Parts: sequence; structure tokens; C-alpha cells
Amino acid sequence: MRVPLYRQLESSDCGPACIRMVSAYYGKAYRMKTLKALCHLTRIGISIRDVVGCCEAIGFEAACVNVGRTEVRRMPLPAILYLRHGHFVVLEKVRAGRSGTLYTLLDPAYGRVCLPEEKLAEKWLVAGKGVAVVMSPKPDFRKINPEREGEERRGGMAGVVTGMMRKYRRNFFWIFLLTFVVLGTSWAMPLLLGRTIDDGIMQKDIHVVWVLLLGQFAFFIGYMVSDNITDLVTAKTSIRINVDFISRYLKKVIRLPMAFFDSTFRSDLIQRLGDQERLNSFITDNIMGMLFVVLNILVFSVMLLVLNVKIFLLFLLFSVVSVIYNLFFLRKRKYLDYSLFTAESERRNVIYEMVMGMPEIKINNAQQARIAEWKRKETRINELRLESIYLNYYMSNGSNFIDRLKDIVLTGLCAFYVIQDHITLGGMMMISYVLGQLSGPVGELIKFSRLVQDASLSNRRLADIYEKPDENHERTVSLDGRRFTQGIRFEGVSFRYEGSHSRYVLRHIDLEVPLGKTTAIVGASGSGKTTLVKLLLGFYYPTEGSVHIDGEDIRNVNLDSWRARCGVVMQDGFIFSGSVADNIALSDENPTLERLKHAARLARIAERIEALPMGYHTQLGETGLELSGGEKQRIHIARAVYRDPDFLFFDEATSSLDANNEREIIDNLEQFCRDKTVVIVAHRLSTVKNADHIIVLDGGEIVEQGTHEELTAKRGRYYQLVRNQLELGT
Repeated sequence: MRVPLYRQLESSDCGPACIRMVSAYYGKAYRMKTLKALCHLTRIGISIRDVVGCCEAIGFEAACVNVGRTEVRRMPLPAILYLRHGHFVVLEKVRAGRSGTLYTLLDPAYGRVCLPEEKLAEKWLVAGKGVAVVMSPKPDFRKINPEREGEERRGGMAGVVTGMMRKYRRNFFWIFLLTFVVLGTSWAMPLLLGRTIDDGIMQKDIHVVWVLLLGQFAFFIGYMVSDNITDLVTAKTSIRINVDFISRYLKKVIRLPMAFFDSTFRSDLIQRLGDQERLNSFITDNIMGMLFVVLNILVFSVMLLVLNVKIFLLFLLFSVVSVIYNLFFLRKRKYLDYSLFTAESERRNVIYEMVMGMPEIKINNAQQARIAEWKRKETRINELRLESIYLNYYMSNGSNFIDRLKDIVLTGLCAFYVIQDHITLGGMMMISYVLGQLSGPVGELIKFSRLVQDASLSNRRLADIYEKPDENHERTVSLDGRRFTQGIRFEGVSFRYEGSHSRYVLRHIDLEVPLGKTTAIVGASGSGKTTLVKLLLGFYYPTEGSVHIDGEDIRNVNLDSWRARCGVVMQDGFIFSGSVADNIALSDENPTLERLKHAARLARIAERIEALPMGYHTQLGETGLELSGGEKQRIHIARAVYRDPDFLFFDEATSSLDANNEREIIDNLEQFCRDKTVVIVAHRLSTVKNADHIIVLDGGEIVEQGTHEELTAKRGRYYQLVRNQLELGT
């Protein structure tokens, strides 16, 4: 029994995908969504411990082992291998080949591939040993799982295709109608050609020849007009579907919670835009093209069968031989494709690290070493490409030989039948035309099967996004227009990020952020200050305990309405490509110059902006003016105060500023923040000493609370932080 192949949907999904394959082999079907949750998937993927834990959770006895070449042959299969570059694959079977031991792998990023022992050793073994997860079902392992009710049934390819065709049914009606007109003219051409030769040329009747030629011309005009109109309607429909797909996708991504982005590569999100385009192309181009091909095969096959059964059977025989010949090279081609796939991935990573790490390379004089590493990767790729060229040479030349032999044999047979008066000369020309029309579609069918697989994979990747609940799903409490009477309260809050290896970042947090007061949070790096702010903003939920805003549990609060009442400056704030005005008034489509200037003056950036030639219309970001770190922070501060919010959160908002600018901005903000609720995360004493309440975090726990004077008098943790800055006497 073969292990079923399941593809990974994202770069970090290889572990859950492998577990899914092995589980399905033993008769237990799981959805990727369930396995990813059991594995505690994060952006960096999962650990071997996570894989073992997930296997045990779904009913397997599992263990991690270090094995060599000899032991792997005795290992229970299927098993999961952990490759050297941090990728999981399934080892399906080990068998003896003519040139040595062969290993059949199921790579969720690529597919089923057979590797010789040396190639597997390169990818898997370190110092002669490789890491594997061996597993066997427990006695109570269930054979039937309700999740078997197809993952693909919901949101499957058929649903997407029929949904889009239903939405744009008028466009598709015209596309289908015009396609049949094009096909009809194509089918009529061999009949007209045969009649022209038999009834016109052979009978020496010029009148019939002219009539039939005019008929061919009319059909050609009909074909050309219908084909061009079909292309135009298809292009317009494709544009509308593409806009529909991408806008739907972007709206969904924007509605997802922040925790989703922590477990997802940005490149995977961008790749899904390509998935949208692939689905669009499949619906508007490939399906119609396949309809064209299938109908042509059916009609021309029937036509050839009617014209001459023996020629049809001989054509079928040559087609089967051609397919078998190409299948003979399929395993070798798959191995080369797989090797190129992994080698090019490794080369891209080397180039990326070289570009991104150029300062470190120069500092450590490592230019030659990095170039040598790239050359090794490039040499390997060139060797594989050369092998692929030779393989293509054998495949194409063999296929061409079979095709030419087929043409010669069938042409000779047709000529023999003409001489023997079994068919007419017109019939021979009709057969030649039909054979020409049948040669291409067989290859198109094979190509279409691959396109269906690719489109189905794209659809599953997109379905994985659309199935995730929105950030505000079932959140019924809106804070729009509310007059706040209470502040923010943490009750027994503990928190850790996803992943079994993650430690608790916050522990047993009980605190009150009073309404209309300034609360400062201080502590050493890694003590959980920024995480605390993210919990306040609803980026994450507490692992234990609860956060309350004006008496409402944040789990029930509509987060858009909450964040609309907040101004925030984060450590890793972002400058968008656009004007200064666009960056300050980020959520205001029609900003007023007066409010922009007021926000810029509070952030001490107004003079710098107004000195620029384009003022507030100066372009920033990747396509515009490059700002210093301090200028970026002042833009972020201006953005936070622009909306005049009720709550302000500053996370190291002035860490890149010099002392003078910081002092002036703090003075400006003290006036602006009067009667507002402010939370400040900072290291510098100058930023926090005037706060109404100071909270000291150490190791994720609150160790001290009070005012600046109270805490310095205690000579505890806060006093040590202050002394390190100001060298206070004892």
C-alpha cells in the first residue's frame, strides 16, 4: 500500500503535512488545520519534539531516533526524516536497485521522488547519522475519523469554478457560444477540403471548386471573428475575476488577527497573490482551452474512425507507444526536477544572505568564502541542468522519431488505400488534416492534468486562509462613542507565544492602568514590556487570565472600535511609501493641513517637513526621501497624536532621539496628554520619572509598583535601573 501524498500549504507546513501522510496511510484522515494546531506551528516551523508530541496526540507510539545507513533499512516504515536544511519528509520504502539502494521519499514541498543512497545521505546524514521519527499505531488507534468527510469538498476546485461561472454567467455564456462557433468552423474544414478535391478538382468542375473555396473562406472569416471576440470577452472576464479574487483575499488578510502573521512567512502571503492569478488563469483560460481540446479529440477521433478504422487504430497504437516512451523517462526527470528544486532553493538562500549580510561579510573579510560557497551551489545546479538537457534530448528526439515514423507510415498507408481505391484523394487529405489536429491535443491533456493539480493546490492554500476566523469574529461589544468610566485592568494574566518550546513571557500579572493617568512600564530587555502593550492592543489573548477595558473583557470587544480610540507608537513602526501627510494621517483619507501641522509640531518634526521643497507632500518610504531613525520616530509620534485619541501607548517612542529633542517632545506631550490615559514603555529615566504610576517588570513578573520617589526610596530593582543610568549614590 502506498503512502498518500499531501502537499504542504506554506513554507513551515512540512511537519504537519508529513504527519498527515503517515496518519492517512494507517487509515486516519486529518485536516491540515487540526494538525497545525496540535503541532503549535510557528513561523519557524515546528521542532522534532512537536512532531513526536503531535503523533502521540493522534494515537501513535512515536520516538525520535538517530540512525545510520544500516539501521534505516531495518526501521519500521513509513517514517519521518528530518533533513539537514530543516525540512521534514516521509520515507516510504527502501529497496535494492540495479545501481544500489533506492529510497522513496514523499516531500510535501515537491512530491514523490526516488533517491539513490548517496543523494539521500547528502541531504540527511550528519557524521554518518540522521534524525528520524518512527511511529506505529497504538492499540486504540481509530480507523475511521469524522474528518475524512473531505477537506476538499468544502472550498474545493469545483466549488470555486462553479461559483465564479455563476457570478459571471453572462460572460461565460458568450465565451461558450463563441467557442462552439470556433469549433464548428474547425470541424467543417476537413469536410470542405475533401469535397473540394473529390467533387471539384477530380471532377474538373471549377464551379464546385469556387463554391467550396468561398465556403472555406466564409468559415475562415467566421472562425477568425469568433476567435477574436472570444479572446476579447475572455480577457475582460479575466480582469474582473482577478480584481474580484485579489480584493477578496486582501480584505480577508486585513481582517485576520496579528497572531496569524507571527506564524506565517510574508513570502507565503505574497505567494498567495500568485495563487489567485493561477486560479483566475485556470478558470478563464485553461478550462475553456481544455473544453476546446476534449471536443476536438472526440469529434476528430469519431471523424477518423468513420473515415478508416485501421488508420484510427494505427494512430492510437503510435500515440500509446509515444506516451509509454515518455513515461519511461518520467522517474529520472522527476529526480532531476527535485534535485534542481532543492539546489536552487539553497542557492537563493546563499545569495539572499550574501546581500543582506554584506556589512558582516566585509567586516570579517569573508568575501572569498561566500563567493566560493555560491560557486559550489552554482556548479551543482549547472551539472543538474546539463543532465536535464541530455534527458530532454533523448525524450524529444525519441518522441520526434515516433511522430515522424507515424506520419510516414500513415501517409504511406493512405497512399496505398488511394491506389487501391479504398479511399479517395479527398479522403486522404481529410485524414491528413484530422491527424494533424489530433497530434497536439494528446500532449495538451497531460499538460492540463498538471494544471489541475497546481490549481487545486493553490485553492487549498487559499482555503487555508479563508477558513481562519476574522479578528472580530463574534465580538459584539463596540467602543465607538463610549464615554469611558474605567481604565484597563489585568487579572491573573500569564502569556506565552505559540510553540511547545516557548516559555512564559508574562506571569501572574495583576495591574490597573488608571483612566486619565500616565502609567510607565520599565524593566530589562526581554522582561515582557512590549508583549504587555500588545496584549493591551488585542494583538494576542492571554494564555491565562483576562484583560478588561472599561470593564469589558477584551475577548468580547470589537478591536477596530478599540484601536480607533488609541494612538500607538511601536518599536518597529513602519514608514509607508507615500507623502508625509499620508504617513501622519494614515487612516484619514482627507487630512487637513491644520491638524497635520499641529501633530508635527507636537512631535518636533514640523520645521524639518516645512523646510523640504514639497513640504507635507514630500514622498517617503522606499520610493522617496530616506529618513533618519529619529525622524522616523517623530513621524510615528505625529501619527499617534494626529487623531487626538483617548488612549496613548508609547513603546520606546523616543529611543532614537537625542536628549534635547526628547526633552522638548516630552514637554509637548505632557500638555497634550493631560486627561488622557497613557502607557509608556521606556528605559530612559527622563521619559518615565514624571509618570503617575510606574510598574517594574523582571522576568515577566511585576516586582515593584509606585511613583518614582517611592521606588527610588525602596532601593530595589527600579533603583538599580535608575542607578545604572544616572550613577546615583547609595
